Amino acid sequence: MLIILWLTCFVLFALCVTFLTLLLFRNPQAHQLLRIVGDGFKDGLTGSGFIDKKHKKYEVELWVWEVEDENYASEECLERATWAPMDIADWMKEGLPGTPESGIDCGEECCCQLVRYRPRQSKKPHQF
Repeated sequence: MLIILWLTCFVLFALCVTFLTLLLFRNPQAHQLLRIVGDGFKDGLTGSGFIDKKHKKYEVELWVWEVEDENYASEECLERATWAPMDIADWMKEGLPGTPESGIDCGEECCCQLVRYRPRQSKKPHQF
């Protein structure tokens, strides 16, 4: 019974597609009609979030461990200051500065902080 119902729906769908295709080819403004239908689908997908209208990439902010005063910093803090930049989720796994989760006993005089990483822009020499 379910197979018969599925086959009936499939045949009806095929007939509708065939009818619309024949109607489209007989229409002298078929190109314009296709563009209108295509724009409607695109607007629907953009509104639903499947297509990003601006196509912009979302960048991940990277953070570095920074020591304000090396005289009061522990060896672990100085070591973490040499680590590569990571996103905030990775730093939270390692432990944030001044928290017990970091595994570093800085005490009350903690001089460490996370600072947003800004890569240095290399200046190209002017060519004359």
